[in-house]
Order: sequence, then structure tokens, then C-alpha cells
Amino acid sequence: QGVTFTIFIETTASSVKIGTNGTDKYVGSLRVGVAGAAANTYVPGATNDFINLNGTTTGGIAGSIIRITALTANKYLVQGNVIASGAVATPFADS
Repeated sequence: QGVTFTIFIETTASSVKIGTNGTDKYVGSLRVGVAGAAANTYVPGATNDFINLNGTTTGGIAGSIIRITALTANKYLVQGNVIASGAVATPFADS
């Protein structure tokens, strides 16, 4: 509990998957936006245990940052700003 992981995308990534062990879940939110345009804030669904960045709509462009903090035995707080392109979409998914 209390351990924080910071993931910084230095070079645009075309496929990044940040997952739990399948029983742990995410809470919190990620802000996904396109440079010079409005951003959307996405909240994980109750069963979401992965963050998928594709380098375009779900983010992963250089400069994106995600912080994940262990809250309890099966819960992680996720916070961050993810840079995307095109029509943004949620980066949260089920395994």
C-alpha cells in the first residue's frame, strides 16, 4: 500500500499495456487529450484491469504521464494526462 509507479512516455508508443493481475482493479481517472484541442476524462469501469495506449486515439504520444498508486490489496489509484491524436477514446479495458 502506498507504493506509486510513474510511467512517462518519452517516445511515442504504438502499443503499451499496463495491467494488473486480473483481480486488482483501477479507480481514479485519466485525462486524454489532443494538443490544442479539448480533452476528455475517462474513469475505469468496475471490471477494467488494463490501460491500453495505442499511440493515437487512446494515447501514448510522447509526453504522456500516468501515476499508479497502490491503495489496498486489490485497488490501484490511477491519475495522469495522456496525449492522443484523432478522436480520443478510453484507454481503460478488461484483460
